[in-house]
Amino acid sequence: MDVERLAVCVVSGCILADADLMAAVTATAPRVCPVERADSDTAVILHTSGTTGKPKGAELTYAGLRRNAQISMDNLARGTHKDVIIGCLPLFHVFGLTCGLNGAVYAQATLVLIPRFDPVVVLDAIAAEKVTVFEGVPTMYSALVAARRPTDDTSSLRVCVSGGEALPAQVITDFEDAFDAVILEGYGLSETSPVACFIRPDKPRKVVIRQVHAGCTKGYLHQLMAGWVWTSIHALPAIRQRTLVISGTDDPIIPMINAHILSRLIPRATLHAHGGGHIDLVLNAAVFGPVVDEFLGTPRTARRPWRRTIDVELTPGD
Repeated sequence: MDVERLAVCVVSGCILADADLMAAVTATAPRVCPVERADSDTAVILHTSGTTGKPKGAELTYAGLRRNAQISMDNLARGTHKDVIIGCLPLFHVFGLTCGLNGAVYAQATLVLIPRFDPVVVLDAIAAEKVTVFEGVPTMYSALVAARRPTDDTSSLRVCVSGGEALPAQVITDFEDAFDAVILEGYGLSETSPVACFIRPDKPRKVVIRQVHAGCTKGYLHQLMAGWVWTSIHALPAIRQRTLVISGTDDPIIPMINAHILSRLIPRATLHAHGGGHIDLVLNAAVFGPVVDEFLGTPRTARRPWRRTIDVELTPGD
């Protein structure tokens, strides 16, 4: 990029990085000692993807980035100075920054950078650089499976890390069969630097699956115990708004009895039961959209007439 057109945005405005500015920066003496920073200080500001609205600038602290890199390497990827990590993720994204760049620096590992993801280029790099750790999003894994050639040498791979979106079970099976390397799937947010939860490498994946489909007996007992400190349950009868309660009849984690409790305690609640689990609320928007639309489109009926208050001239008693 032409330096004359490069703009650097700062708090006070936008400064053009022209030749004079570059000369002034070059003439500035470097700092002899690093500037001290507290763990709670902001290290970087990364913008979110905006899935829930407009992109937001997430302030990530030094402690958050450091601990994320440490845990990602020590407990998940088990990275050491002998590892070679291939970075196909942009470093301005929190996944590539923390698990790729920062993790490699922390573990003193080698980081192989790919400017733009191309499955053939990545396969060649894995063979040439003896890559041991691959990090990517689910679409990358699907592309690698499709592009793999019989002559590709990927025997150096020992572990792969997936994030960014849900990894289909079939992709896991196809990739692990073709590459003989386990995939560890995680979930995180830009705001969490990013790892929030992850599949443990020392725990068989079947255990995680069994926990998700384990039924309700033990888990529901824990929920009942937690209910003793669920103080908001006493405030539910005071809710005046019409409330839609959606629950799944085949949900292994949140049983239907919870929905029945809510619908009984909230005076104007409508209970909608469906045949799946709570995750369907995210995955099957086309199914639940009409349910919500129908609920919101129902004519509003005031429970009590309009009344006069001190702060507002007229407010609905509803």
